[in-house]
Amino acid sequence: KERLNKLSDRQNGIGKPLVEKTYSQIGQDTFVNNLFDEKRNGLFFDIGGGPPIFINNTYLLETEYDWTGISIDVSELNRIQWKESDRTSTFLCTDAVTLDYDSVINDLLKKHNRDRVDYLSVDLEPPSLTLEVLFKLITNTKHRFSAITFEHDSWREAEHILKTSRQLLERYGYILVADNINNQEDWWIDGSY
Repeated sequence: KERLNKLSDRQNGIGKPLVEKTYSQIGQDTFVNNLFDEKRNGLFFDIGGGPPIFINNTYLLETEYDWTGISIDVSELNRIQWKESDRTSTFLCTDAVTLDYDSVINDLLKKHNRDRVDYLSVDLEPPSLTLEVLFKLITNTKHRFSAITFEHDSWREAEHILKTSRQLLERYGYILVADNINNQEDWWIDGSY
């Protein structure tokens, strides 16, 4: 609650100004960066990461704040672009629906000597896949995420995805802090964090 109050104060011009630089589509990276007060050396897990820089939710965090993590995308073109970019974190070119998330996240945490992932981004096409992966992450693993950005794409008449994802995350103790951003995303924090 203290972090949210601080973030709210910063949005209202009280205290340290908000960082506004963004590479992501609707400011997900800026939200995370400000939520964590420009934290250095954070850990991300980006599902449906897309290209390495343009509209990428973790590029700013990795390149300017020394975050690391894993980005997952099925596109071979994105894999090639990632390899040619200045990104140093892991890129997995695979179908996100088929992954054993418990194992992948365990390996990530062990490699970086952490007990939790700071930021989870879930953005797959079509939106039904995003929901399927979210269910796997939340119900089939023991892991918690300090912040989550979840693309539900309610503008596509995917209202059931919005409703179902909210019920799931609330049931598991996550708090909705920004709802239906641009008719496509909800932003969450872990209530126990």
